[in-house]
Amino acid sequence: ASERQCKLIGSHIEGSPSVDVCPFPINADHFFYDPEKRRQARKKLKIGEDQFVVGYAGRLSMQKNILLLTKTMSHILMNSPSALFLIAGRFDDLGAPLFGNIQIDGAYQACWENCFASLPSDVQAKINYLGHLEEDDLRNFYIASDLYVSLSCHHDEDFGMSPLEALSSGTPGVLTD
Repeated sequence: ASERQCKLIGSHIEGSPSVDVCPFPINADHFFYDPEKRRQARKKLKIGEDQFVVGYAGRLSMQKNILLLTKTMSHILMNSPSALFLIAGRFDDLGAPLFGNIQIDGAYQACWENCFASLPSDVQAKINYLGHLEEDDLRNFYIASDLYVSLSCHHDEDFGMSPLEALSSGTPGVLTD
């Protein structure tokens, strides 16, 4: 999906490898910035004009560092009266089987719920878990956000579709390398 992955794969193939980059396809007719759609999306999500929205969409899993992201955002939310943190996606119990970490069904969601429950109530009120979103609602989520954040450390992707969709929607991102 990237030049970086192409180089890595090519380094594991002897001879003259023919490895090509096939970037993730983003539907540019669906994921784009539109100020009117942003206004409508923020209204639908009940986001005030003065509020700053940090969003994450994607798998909610250990590889995506959702617990660390939630804890980090809680510190920011404590000190930012107008900030909100919106999370969208499905919980994933994949764990890290390559490293011997196998999780049972529902384990990661339970970990996140415990993490969330440990936060002060005023911080909890600024975090909204939206669940899984269909494509139209996902586009509105991205376009309504002021910043997309992903602390993903997944070992087999440079980064996934969600950051690309957010960036294509005009939302700046803070991403891991």
